[in-house]
Amino acid sequence: MSTTRRGLQKGKATRTKAGVASPLNSTGIDGDIRVVETARGPKLKVRSNGKWWTADLVDESQNQTAGFIPKVWMDRGITPNMNSTAYVYPPSYVTNNTIVAISFGVSLGANSRTYFSLGDTGAALIYDMFVHYNKKLKRIKIEIKASADSVDNKDYTLAVFYEDRKS
Repeated sequence: MSTTRRGLQKGKATRTKAGVASPLNSTGIDGDIRVVETARGPKLKVRSNGKWWTADLVDESQNQTAGFIPKVWMDRGITPNMNSTAYVYPPSYVTNNTIVAISFGVSLGANSRTYFSLGDTGAALIYDMFVHYNKKLKRIKIEIKASADSVDNKDYTLAVFYEDRKS
């Protein structure tokens, strides 16, 4: 096969650019490759179809997993009355695709906070409550059952752990 047909050129290949800031969509041309340093480690940036795409780079000698450190959005308030429901709406940057976990705690006294309670029989009925996340309506429902007199009208702390996909 001739070198003209294959389009080979003499000389050294161009060097991949490295930087600390993500390139703008208005920079570069399709096929460009860059390595960007971030707080979570290096990322590979590739320009294709007029847009920069990102991939995490992993040091295989470190036996790393595709983990991340989540961010937390918090809300504090008062639980609803028995046999009632309240809704909490996370901000728009906390989405269905980024939520990792939700923690809900109710203050049961000066020195006590319960982070999980679910009771539907006997003495446990006083803690009968649920916390639901509705993906379609993008809201958190705090549901206090009719017999849950230990958790109604109490201070609560709600923590929504989410992945920040901007960095």
